[in-house]
Amino acid sequence: MQENCDQPAPEGGISWSAEHSTAVVFINWNHAGETIRCVNRVLRWRELRPDVLIVDNASEPADRDLLAGALAGRAELVFNQENGGFAGGSNRGIEKALEKDVGQVALCNYDADFAEETLIRLIDTLARYPEIGAVGPVLREGERRFAGGRDIGRFLETRRSLSPSEEPGPPVIVDYVPGTLIVIRRSVFEQCGLLDEDYFFSGEVADYCRRIRDRGWKCAVNREVAVNHDVEKSGRRNDLYPYYSFRNRFLFVRKHYRGLKSLGMVVYWSGLTAAAAGRAGLSGNRLQARALLLAGRDGLLGRWGDRNGLFIPEEAP
Repeated sequence: MQENCDQPAPEGGISWSAEHSTAVVFINWNHAGETIRCVNRVLRWRELRPDVLIVDNASEPADRDLLAGALAGRAELVFNQENGGFAGGSNRGIEKALEKDVGQVALCNYDADFAEETLIRLIDTLARYPEIGAVGPVLREGERRFAGGRDIGRFLETRRSLSPSEEPGPPVIVDYVPGTLIVIRRSVFEQCGLLDEDYFFSGEVADYCRRIRDRGWKCAVNREVAVNHDVEKSGRRNDLYPYYSFRNRFLFVRKHYRGLKSLGMVVYWSGLTAAAAGRAGLSGNRLQARALLLAGRDGLLGRWGDRNGLFIPEEAP
C-alpha cells in the first residue's frame, strides 16, 4: 500500500541552502563519451555548484585517456586499478565526497538525463522532510514512468509503475530508490556505512535502502520531478544484467531473511531463476539462458562480488 509523506512543508517555496553543499558521483566503465556528456551538463549549472567526482572502474586505456583529457582540472577523477562494479565504484566516490564538507551525496548514472532543477528539488525534499534519508525522482522510460521499487527479495518485478493519470503529489515512501539517481544524506552514511560490495552490480542500492530503513529512516520518491532514463545505453542486457540481477536476490535474502522464511525464499528464487533460464533457452537466447543458470548456481553456492570473468574472458581472475 502506498504511503505518502504527510509532514507539512515549510512556507516559502524551495528551502534548500547553498550552505549544505552537494557532491555528485558518476561511475565510468568504458563509456567515457556518455560520462563526459553528463558531467559537462552538470558543470554548466548556474545555481547549484556541486563537487563533481568521476570514478573510473578500470576502463580500457583509451577510454581512461578520453576521460582525463576532457575532465582533468574540471572535476575530480578517481581511477580504480580494478573494476569495483557499481557498489565499489560508488563507495570510492562516496569516500572522497565525505572528505569534503557536503550535506548529501548524489549517485548518478550516465544514462539518466536530468536538469539542475531536478537535483535542487531532491535536495529540497531532504530539507523539508527530516525523516527521509534517501530520495530520488520518477524515472521516465519511453511512455512508462516508475516511482521507486519494492522489496527485491520478494518480487521479481520490483519497480512501481505510475499510471498515466496519476498526478504529482507528496513524496511517496518506497522500499528502495533506484541508483539511477539517488540523493543520500551525509548522516545516513555516517550511521549506515557504505554500499555492500558483495553485490558488485545490481541490488546494492536496494540493499542499502533496506539498511537505511532498518535504522529508522525513510526512502522516498519525489513525484514532482522526473528524469529520462535510457536503459539501452547501459548494454550487456543479455548476460551481465540478468546474471547479477538474479544472483543478487539470493544475497539479499541471505542478508535480510531468517530461518525457514530464508530457506523458502531461496527455494522460491531457485525456481524463478530456473524458469527464466528455460524461457530464454526456448526462445533461442542461449547467452541469457547461460547467464541465468550461472546466476542460480552462484546464488546457491554464495559466490558473490565480481564475476564478470564468466562473460568477459579478459576480466577473468
